[in-house]
Amino acid sequence: MHIQKLHIGIHKETIQLVKAHNEYDLHIILHFSINIIRFVILSGCFILSNEELVILNSWVQEFLYNLSDIIKAFSILLVTDLWIGFDWTHGWELMIGSVYNNFGLHHNYQIIFLLFRYSSYIPV
Repeated sequence: MHIQKLHIGIHKETIQLVKAHNEYDLHIILHFSINIIRFVILSGCFILSNEELVILNSWVQEFLYNLSDIIKAFSILLVTDLWIGFDWTHGWELMIGSVYNNFGLHHNYQIIFLLFRYSSYIPV
């Protein structure tokens, strides 16, 4: 009698683990398909609205051309210091973690640490 209850408990636990595993696989497939849909939509927008992109490109080029050299240099230093610099490690953790979340993966702090260490050697 006791062995039969134990067998039923193990069977119920196994069913719960299989459901959790299937749900995790379903989330990965869902995130991957959403990324494919995003890529198709963005590609379609790029192909269909080429004229608007030309106008936007000319506006951005004119805006950047009219900035002084000091502001351009300061902006480049600020952006590289924030995202690639050694003094803002949390930015890399956020960026790598958001890529992991976007693809439906769990946070693996060992991989994030290794990627952060590799990216911190990029010269500023």
